[in-house]
Amino acid sequence: MKLTHWVRKDVADLIIAKADFSIIVDKLGINSVKLLAGREEMMMKPKGFWLSVDGSWEEWVDGSWKSWYENMVCLEAELSKDINLLIINSKKDFLEAYKKYTRAEYSESPISIFRNQTFHKNIMRNYDGIWVKGNVICSYRMDCMYFYSWDAESICVWNKDKLKFKKMIR
Repeated sequence: MKLTHWVRKDVADLIIAKADFSIIVDKLGINSVKLLAGREEMMMKPKGFWLSVDGSWEEWVDGSWKSWYENMVCLEAELSKDINLLIINSKKDFLEAYKKYTRAEYSESPISIFRNQTFHKNIMRNYDGIWVKGNVICSYRMDCMYFYSWDAESICVWNKDKLKFKKMIR
């Protein structure tokens, strides 16, 4: 399995060196606590390092948003052997995990955006990351907003100790 992580050129070396996240945030110019807090409340996806699986993100960008590549570089990524991922192989897997970690049924209502944050915070206590498989995104993207927001098969890892970034490959 080939894993890649895309990052702005000006922070690639910091990512590879596993710099403190606050240094990276400062370098990116997003150090306003208010800005970050407001953005976090509305996020459909968890915060973390986003990994493309076998070129899935690149394929999506090539077909939808080529200008995104400007000022970006691609890092090869490797997961530690003991990483604990919540793996979503089906919509049923997602709905069961969502109910377990939010104590609520998933819905498409506006409140679900805030429940997604509860879901992410709770799974972060038990897992190092989440992997939503491509077949789930393709099959349910149009009837489940959670999957729509993922764009392509991806792994999001929030425990940076479970990741190793290698050379820039693009």
